[in-house]
Amino acid sequence: MKAFMEKFSLLSLSLMLVSTFAVSPALPKMLSFYQTRGYSNAQVELLLSLSSFAILTVLLLNPWLNRWLSERWSIVLGLLLLSIGGILPVFLQFYPLVFLSRLLLGFGIGLINARAISMISERFSGQTRVQMLGLRGSAEVLGSALLTFLAGQWLNVSWSFAFLIYGFGFLILLCYLLFVPAAKRKREHSQKQLYSTASRKRLTFRQLFYIFGLALYAGFVILVNSANTLRIPLVVERLHLGTASQASFILSLMMLMGILAGILFSFC
Repeated sequence: MKAFMEKFSLLSLSLMLVSTFAVSPALPKMLSFYQTRGYSNAQVELLLSLSSFAILTVLLLNPWLNRWLSERWSIVLGLLLLSIGGILPVFLQFYPLVFLSRLLLGFGIGLINARAISMISERFSGQTRVQMLGLRGSAEVLGSALLTFLAGQWLNVSWSFAFLIYGFGFLILLCYLLFVPAAKRKREHSQKQLYSTASRKRLTFRQLFYIFGLALYAGFVILVNSANTLRIPLVVERLHLGTASQASFILSLMMLMGILAGILFSFC
């Protein structure tokens, strides 16, 4: 049971890694709310995409941050920033504060993102590691789908209530503290030695070309997905095709193939 809860807690860290656009069903109501306060559509849409820039910043700073923050502190601080920053718009809708909260959310996700994969690779080996990494990918998509669906349901109360989904970060933090033991320093030291040895090996031109090609392709896919996630709620609302809750359901269904892909990676 203890081993199962450790695996579950490690996988739960990935549930909110792609949750930045989970509140996109609230965008039409957010536009109406902030337009009456003098903010443009571009400024409101920026609130949803802003977290992605914060995530990228943290990932670029990750080699430096790892010198100062242990694995445990990175996860704890990341979950606190994610939860507090994410849930703040429920209570305060003042634009500058929401702007700040979305930055905090991105910083928190970035800290967790940097560790979520390496923690599994360090703790497991063989087929178990492969299965855990595949399930971790499915957990990302499953979390995004569920959070998007819940955000759409809570929109019936108020657009700000959609941000309640980030409160699940506190539950994930509790699971992590209770069931995931601290990483041993010896293991961390050996991992650093492995990275140091690997860093001295030069990549061939073919390997570099392959890496950059995959990076460009992944970036293109993310751009298309982000654009769809932002625009589908607006299209549904403006063309009177359905409600915001139904738009969130459409977005959730769109993510189901990602869950299937992760499961197939784990067991095939």
